[in-house]
Amino acid sequence: MKTIASVIFLFLPLCSFSAVYKWTDKNGKIHYSDTPRDTQSKEIELPEASSYTPPPSYNTGINEEKTKEEQKKEVKYQEIKISSPENDQAVHSAPGSVTINVSVTPALQSSHKVVIYIDGKKLSEGGSASATIQNVDRGTHTVKAEIVDESGKKLISSKSSTFHLIRPVVRN
Repeated sequence: MKTIASVIFLFLPLCSFSAVYKWTDKNGKIHYSDTPRDTQSKEIELPEASSYTPPPSYNTGINEEKTKEEQKKEVKYQEIKISSPENDQAVHSAPGSVTINVSVTPALQSSHKVVIYIDGKKLSEGGSASATIQNVDRGTHTVKAEIVDESGKKLISSKSSTFHLIRPVVRN
C-alpha cells in the first residue's frame, strides 16, 4: 500500500500545472513567479512548449554490413601486371636478388591480397604489391601475380612475365 501511495505522490506534481504571474516592482523591474506577489500581479498565458518530432526512420531492409560486403565484391580490377622486371628483361645481380613489382588498377582494396609467384611457387601474399627474392639461380624465370579476396578466391591474374637472371661468376 505504501508503494502505491509513493508512486501516486511522485506523479502528482506532473499532473498539476501552475500559472505564471508577472509584476513590476517600484523600481520598474519586471518579475515572474509561480505565486502571485500582490494584487498587482497578473497571470500570463504562456505559449505551448515547443517540441521536436524527428522524421520517421525508414527501414530499407538492407543490412549495412551486407552492403559493404557487396561493395567489396563489386570492385572490378581492370588490370594487374608485372611492372618490373619487364618481360624478357635481363637482370644483373651477383647475389641473385630480384625485386618483383606489381601494378594494380584500380588500387588494391584493403581486404584483398596480392599473391606473387616465381616459377610457379608462391613467393609472397599480402597487401604489398612488391616482393624481393634472394639467391635466385641464374637463368630464365617466370613471374605471375594475382589478387585474391579475404576468402582466397582469385579475382584477377596477370599474364606471365619472363626475366633472365645474369649472375657473374665470382672467382676467389
